[in-house]
Amino acid sequence: MANSTRGGHFSPPPQLLPSDSPSAKIWSVYVAEADSQDRALALQWKGDMDALLIFAGLFSASITAFLIESYKTLTPDPTVVLLNQISLQLTAIANGTQPTLLANPVPSHPSYASLLCNAFWFLSLAFSITSALAATLVDQWARNYLTTSQKHPAPQTRARIRAYLYQGLQRFGMSTVVETIPTLLHISLFLFFAGLIEFLSPINPTICNLSVGILVICTALYAIVTILPILHHHCPYQTPFTSLVWQTWQAIRYSTYFCLESHQPLTLSVARENSATMESPARDARDEEALSRTLESLSDGAELAAFIDGIPGFLADGSANSGIMRRLLLNKNINLGPHIVERLHLSPYRDPSEAVTGAISCLAAIWNIFACCWHDEILENDVEEWFDDETLPILETFAYEGPVIGHFLWSTTALVTSSLLDSYLYRAKSMEQELRRLGIELPWIPAPEPCADQLRVQRYLLHDSPDVSSGCIMAFKTWLSLLRRDFTTIKAELSNQLSDPPPTDKLLQSLWSFQALLNEAQITVYNDFLTKSLSDFPPYEPLNTFYHLVFDHDLALPVSSYNQSRLVDFLSRHEDIPLLAMDQLLHSAAILHDQALISEAKDIIGDYLTLHPNSNSASKALMLLAGQISESRPSVLHIF
Repeated sequence: MANSTRGGHFSPPPQLLPSDSPSAKIWSVYVAEADSQDRALALQWKGDMDALLIFAGLFSASITAFLIESYKTLTPDPTVVLLNQISLQLTAIANGTQPTLLANPVPSHPSYASLLCNAFWFLSLAFSITSALAATLVDQWARNYLTTSQKHPAPQTRARIRAYLYQGLQRFGMSTVVETIPTLLHISLFLFFAGLIEFLSPINPTICNLSVGILVICTALYAIVTILPILHHHCPYQTPFTSLVWQTWQAIRYSTYFCLESHQPLTLSVARENSATMESPARDARDEEALSRTLESLSDGAELAAFIDGIPGFLADGSANSGIMRRLLLNKNINLGPHIVERLHLSPYRDPSEAVTGAISCLAAIWNIFACCWHDEILENDVEEWFDDETLPILETFAYEGPVIGHFLWSTTALVTSSLLDSYLYRAKSMEQELRRLGIELPWIPAPEPCADQLRVQRYLLHDSPDVSSGCIMAFKTWLSLLRRDFTTIKAELSNQLSDPPPTDKLLQSLWSFQALLNEAQITVYNDFLTKSLSDFPPYEPLNTFYHLVFDHDLALPVSSYNQSRLVDFLSRHEDIPLLAMDQLLHSAAILHDQALISEAKDIIGDYLTLHPNSNSASKALMLLAGQISESRPSVLHIF
């Protein structure tokens, strides 16, 4: 027998302790969360009831002092009766008549004002004492609820007891009872003021009228405070009658014949939450202000690290967050971008257990910022203002062992470089459009004598191994500053409508060369990144980066034979490229204008279309190349 031992003695199976139940871990999570909520709720109730008890005690004592004087007016004063009797006897003696005793020498009924005054004050005292008693009971009920729901050690039993008791709180409206108690005290206060008016009216009309005026003003303010949260849900003021007015208004609104809404009336707290979380420009402004204050107050590196770690999720949570992040990056009081780069630069010097995660967190933040926040159609974008000039050099010189960081690093570097080039091209296009509005057409020819900044850019790009590094970006930036200076000068002279317009050929030719070299740099970044990706294609980051490296190629601009041949080489390796990445690569076939390379690309795409007959991108690329003719596009240098 399984339950017997040697010697014939019965040995019962070991019993599990209540806390050893298989479901204990699940219920422990519930118990931890429920205990936190219950303690917060009980603490809130206790605080409210303690304050109410203090006020009710003081207020009841004040009412009692007034009642000691006012209740005497409800019955005849014996002294007054005696004096009245003596007066009658003296009058009779003076008249020589026999004094008579009146059965009821004074009126037996108190005045109307006395009745109202005492009625209001006794009711006020009753409501005040009732609210104090209710507050005491609520305090006791809250302690009893906590004690009963937390005394059992087994998580599953404790959880079920708590759920049962919490269901009782909801079913019997405990929250409504707690909210009603202050209402009783407020009613008591209003009754006291009403009795005060009746008390003063027969004594002194002037003081009574003054008190009435003050009370009317206070009542109006009370009414405004009651209604204000209904009109403006973020208003912090409210009274115990606010919920009652809200529920009444909701009931009237949803029961009216003309009301077309079919959903149930909302509570004021739910309406407030909806107003706070509903998508709107006001919510975005609040989010930006809250995050700005948070970043300004961060003093601990760990807190900043947690914020940086949350940037990718924040940007993935909605397009509105991209605008908020752009404005945060432009806030010079925060310097968020430089702080991220600084943490990345210092990450190798931190604890080894935190160095890798810290570096990846910073790189992911930078990558997501450029992937989600840069759009050339948004005027407020100024990529150069997001990060300082040290960003690209730090990314290029950052070294840390491990392939995971390497993938994040060159993905981030490529995306930052491409975004900066897009930003420069956008500004050049803006200058071109402004010149067209002024009636000046851009001559699509290179400058006969390039400036020093153009020559500096060409040294990076126009050789067999073009290099779009931080040095090249800085050369473009310096050249762009020179173009903007000349453009501003010429625009001002043209706006003055001078009889002798300024010469514009040099600026226009330099602007054309600037766009042509930017186009070449963009294609170089595109091809360089694809080369790295094909050599070691991880599953996510490089692919995602490749999808973001989209450039707006102008067919009138030249492309070097070197980059054209690299693109054809990539097309020939279509078996190594994922289909989605291949679709994007096929769209880039528009840059080809060399006849030999066009013919080779057509053959490659034809073979690809045989393997993937449903590829729309391949069909469109083949049609484009079929109509493409060899053309001689003006070049910055013959090396193109």
